[in-house]
Amino acid sequence: MRKIFLCIELFLFALTFGCDLPGDVQLTDYRPKNMVEGEIVTLLIEYQDAKNRLDLNRFLACLHEQGRFSFRGTAMVSKGRLRKSLTAFWKTLQSPNRLVLYPLSHEFVTGDYYLSGRLINPRISINGSSADVTVTFASGWWRQKHFISMQRVDDRWMITLLDWEEA
Repeated sequence: MRKIFLCIELFLFALTFGCDLPGDVQLTDYRPKNMVEGEIVTLLIEYQDAKNRLDLNRFLACLHEQGRFSFRGTAMVSKGRLRKSLTAFWKTLQSPNRLVLYPLSHEFVTGDYYLSGRLINPRISINGSSADVTVTFASGWWRQKHFISMQRVDDRWMITLLDWEEA
């Protein structure tokens, strides 16, 4: 009986403090099947790092000019609108008043509302010069599917769509 409680406690500890669950694969540990997948994973790591560091220029450099991106869980917006809105949004998330920013309905809480997190367990589907990626965004105990579409533009992959599953 004590062993069962110890296992449950260790599992809860892992979820609470952001440890990975058995079978989770970090982007940095993912083994690409080919060179193209490797390029896509490199972009995903850049996107993840830019978001975690709240580096707007690096974050926007990952996004295609004509893309559509989920913002605050309620709308798909352009890269230009993200450029105008993210700095103030991230500052509010860092402030002591950040809870007033959270939506009343949990359906709209997406990874946008977490200052940092990890992309884990990528599933990549490549079709010529386009790719669709499903990853899990993990921040502490909280996890949510993140859908990312990409397009190859001038020998470089660019993110054309960012969306979240409804919580």
